[in-house]
Amino acid sequence: MTFVKINGSDFIRDTSSMGLSNTNATEKNEYYAKQVLFNKPFETVDNRIASINNITADQLKHTANQLFDF
Repeated sequence: MTFVKINGSDFIRDTSSMGLSNTNATEKNEYYAKQVLFNKPFETVDNRIASINNITADQLKHTANQLFDF
């Protein structure tokens, strides 16, 4: 569990929501197997977390507006 400060507020980034809280071989194998089975591009856990952390508030707001037609 990692504490992250965003706009002055503390948030907890918990990788367990991605099914990756434990670093045991079975969970890692399942993570990578899903990428292979569904023909997804190969992405490491660290790259996935980095891409999520790079999402800006403006991008999130824009996507929410598109989804919910505000």
